[in-house]
Amino acid sequence: MSFPFAWNEFADQPHNVAPKSERLRYHLGHAARYLDLLWANLRLAAPILANLARLRAGLYARPVALSNAFGLAVSPAGGDAVLDDLAESGARETLLRVPSWEADKLDDYETFARKIRERGLGLLIALLQRRDDVIDAASWTSFLDDAFARFGPLASHFEVGHAWNRTKWGLWSFREYLELAKPAFDLAPRRGVKLVGPAVIDFEFHLYPPTLPRLPFDKV
Repeated sequence: MSFPFAWNEFADQPHNVAPKSERLRYHLGHAARYLDLLWANLRLAAPILANLARLRAGLYARPVALSNAFGLAVSPAGGDAVLDDLAESGARETLLRVPSWEADKLDDYETFARKIRERGLGLLIALLQRRDDVIDAASWTSFLDDAFARFGPLASHFEVGHAWNRTKWGLWSFREYLELAKPAFDLAPRRGVKLVGPAVIDFEFHLYPPTLPRLPFDKV
């Protein structure tokens, strides 16, 4: 299933161009995938709930240090003024989103990333996908390899895929995300980079049991 990709520059995210009727038909036609999702959660329910109870018992029992817990997402669209604002904010960590559909602009992103590092700021690169990347795995893999080579010396980690639990970002199931992420784990050791994920938006925790055991992220 494929739909035209359209970027909403005001919201800085894709438009949801797939009609609701088409999305419903797709989900109904792949009901078995939701059974896989259910089984993955049921199988781990006991240890997850036990760990949750242990963590809740310790809530409010001791102070939590937040000295370096916050960062800011930045964009080269704002130019060097963004970097000046960063200094004023006091944030020491940054996230730079690099879209696969702007692979021809990687020189510009690399220049901006170098300026971030020259300011002494930490850098995480988020690699954004669209539906074409799910369909054309070879093109996505080439983009990953190029991004790892360019930004590997600059970034501490790479986020593989972005907000993939929303269909407007081009993925329709956790299994499609597994396939999208797999090439990154093949390339990472060769390029000497570290990966973070699974980049789930709104903390939909039921997506962690079926993905984390299969994808050995360096950080969650």
